[in-house]
Amino acid sequence: MPDWSYHVIFKPILNKLSPVASREFIHKGMNRIASLPLGFHIINFLGREESSPSLSRFIDGISFSNPVGLSGKVDPELSGTRAFTNLGFGFLEIGPVSLTRMKSLSAPAVDNDQLFIQFPEDESAGVDSVKEKLKNIKKKQPIFIRLAGSSRENQTMIDQLAEAADGFIVEDSYTDLATKKPMYLSTSDPSMVDFVKIQHYSGIVLELNEKFSNESILMVKELRERGYSNTIITSGSVTEPEDALQLLDAGANLVMLSGGYVFSGPGLTKRIKEALVSREQPAPPPQGWYAYWLFGLFIFLGGMLALLFSLTSILLPYDELFLGVNREDIWAYNERIMLFMAHDRMTLAGTMISGGIVYMNLAKHGVKKQLKWAKQAIDAAAILGFLGIFRLSALVILIGCI
Repeated sequence: MPDWSYHVIFKPILNKLSPVASREFIHKGMNRIASLPLGFHIINFLGREESSPSLSRFIDGISFSNPVGLSGKVDPELSGTRAFTNLGFGFLEIGPVSLTRMKSLSAPAVDNDQLFIQFPEDESAGVDSVKEKLKNIKKKQPIFIRLAGSSRENQTMIDQLAEAADGFIVEDSYTDLATKKPMYLSTSDPSMVDFVKIQHYSGIVLELNEKFSNESILMVKELRERGYSNTIITSGSVTEPEDALQLLDAGANLVMLSGGYVFSGPGLTKRIKEALVSREQPAPPPQGWYAYWLFGLFIFLGGMLALLFSLTSILLPYDELFLGVNREDIWAYNERIMLFMAHDRMTLAGTMISGGIVYMNLAKHGVKKQLKWAKQAIDAAAILGFLGIFRLSALVILIGCI
């Protein structure tokens, strides 16, 4: 779902519904699209999920296509997980998960004016339900599962979910759980973390305020200044690309979007990735981009020629040869025929000129910068255009044979 449809069409409608109803409506709708035979291609066409290779990370033995993930708070029922796998996230968090499902007594509190969401703390999905739903998901990025239970319950859930999970997140527990997967300790107060007691953890998940503030940056910096060298994952406090960039610059390895994702829209992930790429040393332009630019230039020049003919002779010599009459005879017979042909050629000229300008700009500002969607746009238009010409040529030949 692109930002323009989310903010212009869906969000104003969803704001009139309860937070839970709007969440389930949008997630289940996206999930249905993702479940269609070509659903993945539809979502990819609208959202462009690909990430620049330069954004890839290898952390704690796990490969990430980019450092931006989605918090499980956004989708506690896993009603949209299948769709989220296609939205360009580097990783997904599932949960919290408990042995038995815990239904929240309160709905998320949403303040649209202050762009703030308070998620309920007592809501969790049941482990059996999570196992069943994860079986039906084609995993495209690492999945972290957040556990909500006692140490014994967490160990039981780890044993059941180990195959589906790439890592686990536990809350305020220093117990050493048996698993070969990375374990992360969730905390909202880094000053209270005892580094000695958490040596068996691969890292820390910092639970930040939903609204970005300098406090979020200071919490990450505090951990690094105290000498913590393991992985730091932040959750929340990102509503704009600049927020994520500041957290990563402060020392975070990965960032998870939560409430800010709801307000900023599905395009937030893509915009963060673009912001990260924009700070890198520009890569050399790919070979062949100039051919795409020349393709647009030739179409533009062809359109200018068509415009010239529409304003002057209208008919070309081969037109007169084919018809067996010259233009003066056609003017004398019915001037409207020539005026119609002038209009037709001028219309063609306008299409070619505008198309050529679009292709040249796509080539220079898209293909040259290795934006895959720009190359695909030109390829698709060129293929469809030439197929149209071939179809018309075949029709003319068929009529000639008859």
